[in-house]
Amino acid sequence: MSRLQGHASLRQALPPLCVGGNHTTTSTINLERYLGNLSPWKDFFDDVKAFEPEYGWSRRILRPALKSRPTDPELFVVGDEHGIQGRFQQQVGQVVGAVLDVQEVEIAFADFKAADISTIYPEYSHVPDVALISTNRTTFHHLKAIGELKTPWVRAHSLLKCVEDKRWLGSLLGQCIGYMLDLRVMHGFMSSYGETIFLRQVSNGNEWVIEYSPTVESSFVGSNEARGEEPPSVRECFMYLSSLAAKQPPVDNFTPRDEWIGQ
Repeated sequence: MSRLQGHASLRQALPPLCVGGNHTTTSTINLERYLGNLSPWKDFFDDVKAFEPEYGWSRRILRPALKSRPTDPELFVVGDEHGIQGRFQQQVGQVVGAVLDVQEVEIAFADFKAADISTIYPEYSHVPDVALISTNRTTFHHLKAIGELKTPWVRAHSLLKCVEDKRWLGSLLGQCIGYMLDLRVMHGFMSSYGETIFLRQVSNGNEWVIEYSPTVESSFVGSNEARGEEPPSVRECFMYLSSLAAKQPPVDNFTPRDEWIGQ
């Protein structure tokens, strides 16, 4: 296999999932609905694409286990959300995590249980599917971002359809946004592996707003000078979000959960 540097591995599309003939069929969207202000994350794709050429990319080579080609097939057969979590951590967490390590960005993909939330919410009982945690010595394992994963074959989990029909977006994103509010993290994401939406909570001066990115599809192959208007890859987007989150302290949004999250 060819030797890939960090920026080249980020531009690859994710390999398609291998879905079993038997799999779960029910929606895992809970009853929580975000009732606050939802707004598009303006210029998200442009910001991701502008971020890459400005980065001082290391010429170090990634570990051999990560030197895969975009045509390498998925051989692990998935049938439920646990399988999606495993493939996400392999194809996104491992690859993007290796680039973050090479680039010396002080953040890592992790299980939520590995995060230190003792200064924010020491007795938190919920368990988000994915966490991004600090590797900085001063803020070691502090929570920086959270993510939720859903199975892509359940129609109710379609991120693209919910973005197109905003009536369902607050319900689809409610669980993830609730975690972001509880844990005071600025950044989050919802992903079905095949589709991903990135989130951030920001203040517009009068109120806190949750902004959502366009839907990033796993088949996107990334951007460079030759691709013009084509959107960035999902790995490029995660590299961008991780780099932002690594430097972000807890947000000062103390709005009570019941004002924003309802049923």
